[in-house]
Amino acid sequence: MDKYEQEQKEAKKRYEKLMGLTTSGPKRKKQRTWWTRISTNLWRELMKDLKPIQRSIYVSLKLYASNEGYCYPSNRLLAKELNVDKDTILENIKILEKKGWIKIIKTKTLKGLSNNYTLLK
Repeated sequence: MDKYEQEQKEAKKRYEKLMGLTTSGPKRKKQRTWWTRISTNLWRELMKDLKPIQRSIYVSLKLYASNEGYCYPSNRLLAKELNVDKDTILENIKILEKKGWIKIIKTKTLKGLSNNYTLLK
């Protein structure tokens, strides 16, 4: 490999790192890594009335949310990511809505009903 090819390869690695693209193995597909930021005030003060599972669900929703606070991950996906059953997700999503943390909008799709969430805090 000549000097030019080496520089191109290093530039590509820097770009992938900058853009949050990662590979998990030699033949794995590149995945985008996502992150979110939660203020200290929100975590320590405002969320103190939430149980750990409710905090986890809220943070998971925040990971999927747009800048305007809209998201629509499935309950099955949330349950898989948080390693809990779907009923736990359903129960705690309702609690988050009652406590004013999220708004649930049910929409009809070709596959049936879908939940769209709006983060309120």
